[in-house]
Amino acid sequence: MIDRYLLITSKIEAASGSTVDPYDVAVDRLKAKKWAVYKSTSFKDKIKVEDEIYIYIGKTNSKNISFTSSIIASAKIDKIDDFNKKSEWFETDKYFIDSPVKLLSLKNINHFKKPFGFRDNFKRISFMSNIKKSQNNTLNWGAYMQGGIKRLTADDALLILSQA
Repeated sequence: MIDRYLLITSKIEAASGSTVDPYDVAVDRLKAKKWAVYKSTSFKDKIKVEDEIYIYIGKTNSKNISFTSSIIASAKIDKIDDFNKKSEWFETDKYFIDSPVKLLSLKNINHFKKPFGFRDNFKRISFMSNIKKSQNNTLNWGAYMQGGIKRLTADDALLILSQA
């Protein structure tokens, strides 16, 4: 059975001390056809080969503002490798981050012509069910994006693809 996941990208601190925009982080990972999964990431032990992933961009800088809170691409997982001391990952030296625990190799990458606007559609996404019931909590929907990976349903994927 194929599962679907939303991989959440946020800004990262570079080794130089500057901040790297989440859009730029995502584009670099997609170009490399690789995605890192870290120790505290939700669903890190559930994701498997052939699962579908969707790339979410958090708050961006003004240069990439059109991608803020949006899903920009999809892909399939081709291979999953455990990360160890002999593994190489371009972000380890480039960014001030922990070493990943797994590296996902990606295939069938689909860069969306139009980013899926999450801000306009979050109440229609399955894992946001608690916020759907609250009229007072809609401004805090970003808190639901914590954890690095969220599980999506087939209906969520259809909604995303129909608007991308």
